[in-house]
Amino acid sequence: MSDKLHTSDVRVINDEYERVLSNPDNLIVSEELQELIDLPIESADASSTEEAPVDTAILTVLERSTALPVTVRGELIELSYTKDTYTFIVQVGKVRQAFIQSLEAASQESETFPLIIGGIYEAEVQALITGWSFKNVSPHTYQLTVNFRSEDGIF
Repeated sequence: MSDKLHTSDVRVINDEYERVLSNPDNLIVSEELQELIDLPIESADASSTEEAPVDTAILTVLERSTALPVTVRGELIELSYTKDTYTFIVQVGKVRQAFIQSLEAASQESETFPLIIGGIYEAEVQALITGWSFKNVSPHTYQLTVNFRSEDGIF
C-alpha cells in the first residue's frame, strides 16, 4: 500500500455544493428568509453568461406594525424636485404588500417618517408622503412612484 493520497479527478455532484460554489458573497439562506429580508440572491440555475441586474435604486420604509425595514429594489427611472415635492420613480420586478401598506399608512398621516434612499444616490430623510402610485408597465415589470416632501435636502 502506498502512503500517498491520490487526489486527482475527484468530483462532487450535489446541488447544494454547486449552489455554494456559485455564490460569490458566500451567503446561504432559505428562500423564505431571503424573501423576509429582501435580499436578492441569484439561484444556482441562473446562467453565468447573463449579467445580473444592477439595483440602481433602493427605497426603504419602516413597516408600521413591526418597525422593521421594508425595501423595494430596482432601476432608477427618476429622482426629481419640483415646488417643494420630490418624485422618486423606480422600475421593479415586485413590491411586497408590507411596503405598499407602510406607504399607504404613511401617506394618511400628517407627520414625517424615515425614508431611506440607496443605490446611486444615498440619503436618509424625514419625509412626508404626499402621494404614491404603483402600475404595471409590462409583464413582470412595475413602476413605483413616490411623491414626498422633506426639509432634509437630498442633493
